[in-house]
Amino acid sequence: MKNIFLVLIINIIFNFSSNALELVCNGGQQRSANQKPINVNCANRKDVVEALEFAWMTLRKERIGGSTEDMCWKPYQRAMEMPPSIPFAQVAPTFFVQCNMALQYVQPQGAADAVRQQEVVKKTPLAPNPYPLDAANSLSDLRVAIDPTYEPFTFKTNDGKPAGFDVDIANALCKHLKRRCVFVEQEWDSMIPGLYAKKYDVIISSMSITDDRLKEVDFTDKYYNAPSRIVLQKGVQYAGPASIRGMRIGVLKGSTQETYAIGELKSVGVVVRTYEAQDQVYRDMMVGRLDGTVADLMEVSGGFLSKPEGYKYALAGPDLKDPKYFGYGTGIALRKGQDGLRRELNAGIKAIRDSGIYKVLNDKYFAQFNIDVYGDAKPAQPSSGLAPTSKLVRNEPLKIAFAYVGPVGDGGWTYSHEQARLQLEQEFGDRITVTMVENVPESQDAERVIRDMLNQGNTLIFGTTFGYMESMLKLAGEYKNSKFEHATGYKTAPNMRTYDVRSYEGAYLAGVVAGGMTKSNVIGVVASVPIPEVIRNINSFTLGAQLVNPKIKTKVVWVNEWFNPPKEAEAADSLISAGVDILMQNTDSPAVLQTAQKRGKRAFGWDSDMSAYAPKAHLASAVNVWAPYYVKATNDVLNGTWSTGGVWWGMKEGAIDLVALATDISPSIRSKVEEIKSDLRSGTYPIWKGPLLDNKGNLRLALDELANDTFLQGMTFYVQGVEGKVPGTK
Repeated sequence: MKNIFLVLIINIIFNFSSNALELVCNGGQQRSANQKPINVNCANRKDVVEALEFAWMTLRKERIGGSTEDMCWKPYQRAMEMPPSIPFAQVAPTFFVQCNMALQYVQPQGAADAVRQQEVVKKTPLAPNPYPLDAANSLSDLRVAIDPTYEPFTFKTNDGKPAGFDVDIANALCKHLKRRCVFVEQEWDSMIPGLYAKKYDVIISSMSITDDRLKEVDFTDKYYNAPSRIVLQKGVQYAGPASIRGMRIGVLKGSTQETYAIGELKSVGVVVRTYEAQDQVYRDMMVGRLDGTVADLMEVSGGFLSKPEGYKYALAGPDLKDPKYFGYGTGIALRKGQDGLRRELNAGIKAIRDSGIYKVLNDKYFAQFNIDVYGDAKPAQPSSGLAPTSKLVRNEPLKIAFAYVGPVGDGGWTYSHEQARLQLEQEFGDRITVTMVENVPESQDAERVIRDMLNQGNTLIFGTTFGYMESMLKLAGEYKNSKFEHATGYKTAPNMRTYDVRSYEGAYLAGVVAGGMTKSNVIGVVASVPIPEVIRNINSFTLGAQLVNPKIKTKVVWVNEWFNPPKEAEAADSLISAGVDILMQNTDSPAVLQTAQKRGKRAFGWDSDMSAYAPKAHLASAVNVWAPYYVKATNDVLNGTWSTGGVWWGMKEGAIDLVALATDISPSIRSKVEEIKSDLRSGTYPIWKGPLLDNKGNLRLALDELANDTFLQGMTFYVQGVEGKVPGTK
């Protein structure tokens, strides 16, 4: 008999268009002309089961999820459990009707996608034994449940693949058992119900072995054992649960940390909030909706405290290890009665420990903590709330120097860098010494000033403007033992990397406000230097405004300098005279805001909060937050983990924000701004999505096409709605 999957692939390759899939019994009627049939021999139980499983796995791969996914999974389970004596030709059409209702949401693109879909399907050999089937002991695949929101134990890479310590442990065990791991994503709170629904065979997702859970499932021996910790903002004096009465603590729903928080914290007046995923907890901590969390020490250290978004937080109090709450280590959960599989997994855990594989995986994720996560050894305590940074022993402090293009002042680009530099000093104390030089021009003088910094013994240099690029590149070739960090550039060397913030995100949010507040439908930008960074900001400002007001037109005046208050004021004045009633700037002084106030118009601050300069004109300020990156770069050098490349952070990493919104902005516009902020923080808001036309009518992004960073970093055109042409272009 032909394998059903070969039949499926043949059907897909020759019949796919953009139409949805539909399971059809051979000789049966299609439900809709808009769906492409997959013909199934419904008289054969195996073919029916595999067709339903293919449909279910396709929905999973497309992340349809929820009750829609169940519309194929439940018929699949029922078909699995039916004995061979059932006349499948009679029952299969009923199963298919329900499943086909879900498949209408899947739109395959062609044969290549079909092959990729087929690769994730588990070819299930049906056992000849009476039903129900126990998949765990009869399949070559081991279906492993994970909650991919628990870095560094379980998470997804940028291309959507499962990764983390738990995932690597699972793959090592599967290799030992000569099976193939198939990872099934599952929300944490539904892990055990999904296990008994046979969505998967085991749970390898940092599940603690507790007395309550042992009543529901069996566990293997532990494969790691780490304490939990309370995490609070730096500066909070923790002296036991009662000392944080009234604070808001977020915990993962259904976790041991939730049990502890309810038992020990809620009872003394702490507000305990539960979340479906740990990364949701961290997002709410970043935006101030929570004051802290209780989390696994390794997870919170590797997944939050060591990252830029966690730099304001630190560990508080002692390790939390009470078995009453936290159990007896972390094990692999199985359904009751799977004793054979449990023995195999226990043998596998011992084997990877004995062979040294476990140590390799341990060191991959936890070497910086100097700990064997399998046991109860206590990790080093990061005093600052960041991962320990003392892998290199230094007899003297690290010497760091900053070169600024303008004066520090009390607002704008250079001011924002200076505020971050001061936070850096506070963060590392006497482990570093930091100096700065302001008003360093983008000329050969930059090479002279930075060379002088290096000759004074500084080994980490931050050059904070685009025009330093060639000077820094030249010096990087001469001073190979120093590290060079260049802001907004694109050239690198083995000891020089670039960094930037996605300032276009702040410009886009400012545009949303401008589109909702303009009366003339004409907005304007005082632009500095015609490089892709500034052109992106002009375009993004325009796109944000057009989101809420499609009639928007944008005028631009270039001053060809970053800081020149008289020229900035003159440019703002000319834009207002040309009919502009709301201004944005990509320059460093508050002159644009002040000019707007004098002329009775509105404007935005740029790079830092400028509301104090012209409170009547000020609508909001798009700010850059450099401190998280400077902390990271310094940690990298102290750790010995610095590497070249390019870093580009935005609102997701806490590097961009729109602050100090004016009180007369309408509630609907405020709501839209907050909605977009939330989506930008989660990485789900596409500012640059096709169709995107330039102002000459050329298609730059096709329908639904998303811009990549290469596209953005090479932007030299205006989008539709911006008047004029980019200087230097035809």
